[in-house]
Amino acid sequence: MVQKCTLFLVGLLLIATTGCTPALPGLPEGIVVSEDSTLSWEDTLVVLEKSEIEFLTQFHNRTIWITLKDGTRFKATQPEIDEAFHILKKSGKLNSISWSTE
Repeated sequence: MVQKCTLFLVGLLLIATTGCTPALPGLPEGIVVSEDSTLSWEDTLVVLEKSEIEFLTQFHNRTIWITLKDGTRFKATQPEIDEAFHILKKSGKLNSISWSTE
């Protein structure tokens, strides 16, 4: 029990000192999520391609919210409006998710 608690605390210390969040189950390896759940556009492209997306919401300011099938949510800023929809359409995923626009 003490060993498990020690490993847990060491893990928390590493996360706190590096400023990175731990890998989340629904995300491809190497994706970095900020503390406010923001992804870079480059990481967003990987998530759009490789993750199981449940829902995508787009706003006028180019912000998108992605909800994965496990309920995890992330936000990102698209370089152009509708960019995420174009990517999902090309990959054939657009018709298999729910989505909304503002």
